[in-house]
Amino acid sequence: MIESAVLAEELFVVLLPAGGVLERTAYLQKQIADTFQVYQEGYYPQLHITIDRIKKDHLAEAKKIIDNFVKKSKVVELGLDSFSCFNKSENNFLVLKLKETKSLRGFAVDLHEGLAKRGISSLKNYREWEFHITIISNLFARRPIPELDFNELCSYLEGQGDQTYTGWADTLEVWSPVPDSEEKCLLSYKLDN
Repeated sequence: MIESAVLAEELFVVLLPAGGVLERTAYLQKQIADTFQVYQEGYYPQLHITIDRIKKDHLAEAKKIIDNFVKKSKVVELGLDSFSCFNKSENNFLVLKLKETKSLRGFAVDLHEGLAKRGISSLKNYREWEFHITIISNLFARRPIPELDFNELCSYLEGQGDQTYTGWADTLEVWSPVPDSEEKCLLSYKLDN
């Protein structure tokens, strides 16, 4: 089982979606967030796919590995799969799982192995990693969705597919776990598509 992130000690390696995947998830995020007034008006957390977590004090080493890795990378195809709900450390998450395309799995595993070899990745049991996009989370919520409403939303959506939407990842970034977009992005790489 993948353990919850230790926000004070870790950074997140993320892909930013584009195409139909981004359009669909942004629409769903806005509809649900506005219905339950989860976030401050006009604020929606940036949609992303976390593909690894790294130790904060290894950022300079990680940059060297990622610099070389990105030069050799190919298109990362994305496809939506189904809704799932999680409750971890008093935080509720509604996510859309991604289809595990060959390009997504290959990209993520190759990068993880490069980071893990040098002791930079903080993830154990990477085979258990599930690719997803978080639609709603109480982590940076102004007004968290009440437990009863969240459970009702999940009972309606859990397992439902949303598989007609496809896209690609257009950017790889390393993030600090803060809501402020100016402090969040520590490294950013445009991917060739």
